[in-house]
Amino acid sequence: MTPRTLPGLLAALAAARPEHVALCLAGGEGAGLTSSQWHRRAVATGHGLLGKGVAPGDRVGLVFGGDGWLDFAVAYAAVTGIGAVAVPLSAASPEVRLRELLDHAGARVVVGAGGWALSELDAGETGPLPTVQPEQTAQIVYTSGTTGTPKGVAASHASLTHGLDPARPPLAHSRHALHAFPIGTNAAQTMLVTALVARPTLVTVPTFDPWAYARAAQALGAGTLFLVPAMASALLEAGVFSRCDLDDVQLVSCTAAALPPAVARALADALPEAVIVNNYTSTEAAPAYTSMVFDADRPASVGRAEGGAELRILAADGTVAGVGETGEVWLRAGDAVRAYHGDAASSAAVFRDGWVRMGDLGYHDADGYLFLVDRESDLVNAGAHRVSTLRVEAALHEHPAVTGAAVLGLPHPVMGATVAAAVELRDPSALAGLRGFLAERLAPYELPTRIVVVPELPRNDGGKVRKAVLRDVFAQAPARVAPRTAAETALAGLWREVLRVPQVGVGDDFFALGGDSMRATRLAALATAHFTRDVPVSLIFDTPVLAAQAELLSGGAGSAGGDDRYLGSESEVGPQVSTRNSDHAPGAAAGGEMPLASTQESMLAWMWATGEPRDVGPISVGIRVRDELDAGVLERALAMVADRHEALRTVFDRAPDGRHRARVLAHCPPVVTAVAARDLDHAGQLCRADREGGFDTVRGPLVRAVLATVGPDDHVLGLAVHHLVCDGASMGPLLREIGVAYAALRGGTGLPAATAGTPLRDFVAYTRQRWETTLPHWRRVLDGAPAHLEPFHGRREAVRLRSAALEFPLPDTLGDGLRKAAAAHGATPFMLIASCWSAALAERTGTHDIVLMSPVPGRSRPESETLIGCLSQSLLLRVDTSGGPSAADLLARTRRIVLDALDHQHYPFAEFYLRHTGAAWLRVETWGGQAHLPGLESESFELPRALDADWPTPGGLPDLQAPELAVVEHPNGSLVAHLLWNHYAFDRSEMDHLAGRVTELFERAVRELVPVPPQEVPR
Repeated sequence: MTPRTLPGLLAALAAARPEHVALCLAGGEGAGLTSSQWHRRAVATGHGLLGKGVAPGDRVGLVFGGDGWLDFAVAYAAVTGIGAVAVPLSAASPEVRLRELLDHAGARVVVGAGGWALSELDAGETGPLPTVQPEQTAQIVYTSGTTGTPKGVAASHASLTHGLDPARPPLAHSRHALHAFPIGTNAAQTMLVTALVARPTLVTVPTFDPWAYARAAQALGAGTLFLVPAMASALLEAGVFSRCDLDDVQLVSCTAAALPPAVARALADALPEAVIVNNYTSTEAAPAYTSMVFDADRPASVGRAEGGAELRILAADGTVAGVGETGEVWLRAGDAVRAYHGDAASSAAVFRDGWVRMGDLGYHDADGYLFLVDRESDLVNAGAHRVSTLRVEAALHEHPAVTGAAVLGLPHPVMGATVAAAVELRDPSALAGLRGFLAERLAPYELPTRIVVVPELPRNDGGKVRKAVLRDVFAQAPARVAPRTAAETALAGLWREVLRVPQVGVGDDFFALGGDSMRATRLAALATAHFTRDVPVSLIFDTPVLAAQAELLSGGAGSAGGDDRYLGSESEVGPQVSTRNSDHAPGAAAGGEMPLASTQESMLAWMWATGEPRDVGPISVGIRVRDELDAGVLERALAMVADRHEALRTVFDRAPDGRHRARVLAHCPPVVTAVAARDLDHAGQLCRADREGGFDTVRGPLVRAVLATVGPDDHVLGLAVHHLVCDGASMGPLLREIGVAYAALRGGTGLPAATAGTPLRDFVAYTRQRWETTLPHWRRVLDGAPAHLEPFHGRREAVRLRSAALEFPLPDTLGDGLRKAAAAHGATPFMLIASCWSAALAERTGTHDIVLMSPVPGRSRPESETLIGCLSQSLLLRVDTSGGPSAADLLARTRRIVLDALDHQHYPFAEFYLRHTGAAWLRVETWGGQAHLPGLESESFELPRALDADWPTPGGLPDLQAPELAVVEHPNGSLVAHLLWNHYAFDRSEMDHLAGRVTELFERAVRELVPVPPQEVPR
């Protein structure tokens, strides 16, 4: 029968393996403690304690330094062996703290520093000690106190021995397991108790030093390393893995905190033959824990419950959270329950029915893997957003110069709190580019408004950052420089409006704070109105720092420096959260003829080019709803939203004079079809069939949906809106309004009043007014440009059109490389991708005059952000690839072409499209968030990009259209590319070759354009 007390385990170990060295100190001969020695000395010392009046249940302080680990182990076994309670503390702690904790624990006596020496207690007796029961308290260990006053956690013998079985010794692959945990921490106690059953010798490095630790591991041939994340980072930073032979290491086990993904990846690279494990628990929750073997597909997960433990996540209402739903994390390990010593109120809040509240927020995926969002106490409530400090810290650890990072919230008079970061840097000059680096990985509201460099983060004995101390660091550090002049103040206000950030300083970089091409376009429009002078988008790119921008706009002669790093993306797909309700204010004029936007003109021209109408098809989205959903209420909600938006009630025909026209109907309710689906695959087929079933563009409606029901609370909604009345940027505001309308109807309330804004027809009229100004630019740029890219290698004659698609994920490191390469040359990833695509097309055609076509949202005025309609603009980009230019030269050319096109984006596109129908399409997209219906438990449901339509070519002429390239950046930063082409014109093998060549050109550009840091000369 497995012993359930600590003295029972020690006696069993001594009997089974008396000569086994259970514990030893690193370095030095004769520093080991065999099982029999440990047992004999513990019994003798236990008699000595009894002889001095220590009784079962008394609390005994054990105060030892790192070099006293073996004596500590004897004293601990002696105290627990007589039924007394051990209170382990580090002798390195300040005397005042030691006294506070000893008083709190009610320690009657102290063994070690400041108390009895172990030699005073060895009575030499070997007789039996008092019998100890499993339910008796064995120890009180104090928490780290990183978020407040340390609490003493009392653990019974049953709790400490839970899951330990001498018949199944852990770590059997190792002869030595190494750690450097300070006495008094939960991690150290775990090592001590593990030594009672483990196969290897548990070796302690008295004080952690990267090189001392690594050399000990090498000398011992250690098979297991125990670390906390701070130690792992220190080992990597010191470079020990390249200079020490650690090939014997088979397991690296990290505990105490979540291991940042970047650190886990670096460990896996440094020790490719070892298993990297992250264990998640707490002093309160042990022995319950989750464990995660590092998985590149789940780098941020802390794993699943192990060792008989249970995991649950509770929503705010106390119910069990579903997959992907964030809530409070709780752990349980049977009856192995702990409690706070002398604090019944705190115990009641944390320990419930065997469950332990971890104080963390998290969620689990469909496979049960746990992902932490943040400590409840650390989560930063920045305005309307809740920012995870763990997520920001993980992004900081990705930077090659960051060796340590801590993020916290600082009070803010308006936002409530603002995000701040303290970092340890191996190169202090890297601070200048850190904001830009983070802007590639985080949402604007997640970006730290303050970053300070510290020589060393304040940590406790367990390696955790003491954030309370960091607050004093920020109080002493100077904040960003506030605007000083009227121009800086006004411009800072425009930045805050466009970027939606709480603070802006004169030294801030627009792109480092989250700016991109779209936001630069909006800023240019706002600045034009405020400063009453034309502000091109190129000025924002060329002068990204606020002080330099303000100087230029106020008439100064200064300019921004040329070494600023910034980047952006050209288009976003997927829903974006909208703060306005409608593009059509109540009481605005409705009905009658609507002016055509330039994209609508070109679409209608294409649709009728064959004499018989073709269809450009819908903008569609799939949403899985795991909630109760009423098809009738959904149909009414769609009708309500359509009544508020002219675009959704627009139909198209040809006037008697032959021109295309758009007419707004007074009422044109969308159609919702409710069907039953066998399973999810069938539901996807039904959604795809519905979107491709054809629209009546003359009579309408041009909005429809299919609701495929898989189960009582499981549906797939396929929403299709004809492209003539909708574009990708419209889908976010549209879904939001549908969700609000549905909730209002279900709740019996009215729809909120629409916020007055620029009506759709007014904005379209504004864009058409711009044509007179922009037309000369386009005529000049496109004069003499080819209509098609021909000859095109591998293209055969085809007189019908049918879409085919190939998806090819780009290598993991390529996304980061493209971002860095573009930023190093003052460009965006789109510009770099466009230059590489142009080079690939030039190789395929033998021509150096390449015309690309690429969409932008077209919402060039801030008040147009939430308009629903077909407002996207297609930019024709003429790129000269001649002269064998270097990657840098071609990128510089492309950058200028793109900026000029953005400055002239409103133009009569139909006039030029008909001349350049063979332009090669390029889309670079960034997900703005998963599609969902607000108010309902829902998530994106992927539908194929390509439609299944099959059309004749205009006039039966051969199709000369080049393939289309789309590159999509997903939320985790990975890039997935797609090639789309005419099935009748190209073989799949040709596209496979083209995909490979595009990838090669991306990789070559990164190699040539990313600055190589100077190599350190080994000393």
